[in-house]
Amino acid sequence: MVRSRIEMALSALFAVSAALSLVWPAWIERITGLDPDGGSGEAEWWLVLSFGVLAVAAGLLARRDRRIALRRTAAAEPTA
Repeated sequence: MVRSRIEMALSALFAVSAALSLVWPAWIERITGLDPDGGSGEAEWWLVLSFGVLAVAAGLLARRDRRIALRRTAAAEPTA
């Protein structure tokens, strides 16, 4: 269960990061002073895509691990 909670937290963090990158696309330039894409905005779109994919992947892993943990718990409980 701990593993699935960590994965859920990571999924939420990645989803928030994707949303923030979508809303505030110039955060790289403002925070670091670097301009990795020369002002075209391509790096920001790659970040949004990457964070989105990571959020979905972490969410799916959390779902899978939670199902496995619930099955193990159900199997370990004595039947009445």
